[in-house]
Amino acid sequence: MAQVFLSYQKRDRALAERVSEALRARGISVWWDQDVTPRESWDRILEREIMAAAFVLVLWTKHSVESEWVRIEAHYAARECKPGKLVQARVGDCDIPLAYRLIQYVELEPDRPEASEGWPTLLWWLDASGHAGPPPRPGGAVAEPISESTRAPSAGSLPLFYRELQPLSSTLHSRFRLRSSDRAPYLAMEKAIPLTTDEFIAGQRHFPIVFSTDETPVPLALMGLNEGVNVFVDSAGRPLNPMYVPAYVRRYPFLLARLEPESEELSLCFDPTSDLVGDYEDGERLFDGGKLSEKTGEILKFCEDFEIAAQRTTAFVQELHDMVLLIDGEVSIESDDGGQPFLYRGFRMVDEERLRNLSGTQLERINQNGMWALIMAHLFSLSLIRDLFARQRQQGKVPR
Repeated sequence: MAQVFLSYQKRDRALAERVSEALRARGISVWWDQDVTPRESWDRILEREIMAAAFVLVLWTKHSVESEWVRIEAHYAARECKPGKLVQARVGDCDIPLAYRLIQYVELEPDRPEASEGWPTLLWWLDASGHAGPPPRPGGAVAEPISESTRAPSAGSLPLFYRELQPLSSTLHSRFRLRSSDRAPYLAMEKAIPLTTDEFIAGQRHFPIVFSTDETPVPLALMGLNEGVNVFVDSAGRPLNPMYVPAYVRRYPFLLARLEPESEELSLCFDPTSDLVGDYEDGERLFDGGKLSEKTGEILKFCEDFEIAAQRTTAFVQELHDMVLLIDGEVSIESDDGGQPFLYRGFRMVDEERLRNLSGTQLERINQNGMWALIMAHLFSLSLIRDLFARQRQQGKVPR
């Protein structure tokens, strides 16, 4: 069984051969149509090999976007197989078909795909463990970064939780319903969740609020200190105790997205890999008589409010940056056995000393525009980092 089924258009055979050879040189087995014998039925072979492969790698070019066979193979991988089986590469100047444009992809150069900036990311997606995704995050038992970017390193990346995106359509999804659930399995392994400033006051009573180390920092609700640890929910994503659930979590599997990079209009989209939305007999209808149902109207309003809150959050962080108030944070927590302390880094926080040294004019401005209350909520919440560690210890989730 090959790890990768390679989907391409005949006129791109030289490209497919080069990609195949480069993958095989890295120990990744590849199946493509050069292995077909004349006696075999073409469609049966394709179905068999797609089902057997761990991934279907589609090479989108100006030729393959017009190919019915390539589209069929992409559709089969995306809709009929396990989530994440479809892996995409955009090669050269071409427009990926709309149905797949919101699924993450890498950019490859036509002449030297293996030398492209996106090639290392593609190799990680096709790793031997059989899981597509961004490169593994750094971490350690003693010194571990608290926050990392939630974005994969490619132009076609998707936000945290989302594996695919599809525009909600009254034609394609007229029978779809939204199921309610008391669990969020996608949350169970995530230690840091994006937070808007609208949520600082409510959130600071439950978890530490820090800032990511991205070039444009993002406020984060810390729900664990080590990779793969969330002390607020069980393995199925059910809350262990009453807690504030960030709007980012409540928004899933929906969000507003631009279907074209240059478009100013945002469309309501959803993650089709989620089991919350589908052609089910139970749940609330998303469409009623060809129009948005009342429930979908509420979802749309929630997503619109989230976008507005996100804009306010961006403005708040920009103000902190302009006043040079954010510094690299570090927390050291003693171990029970008196050994080497646990050291947590990789997050940013407001520098209290710089805050005290602001001019009277600056202090007056941040008090009048509401920033002061948000900064205080952030600073007060930092005391919960040690509580978070204590909960990890109680749950047996402290690294050894």
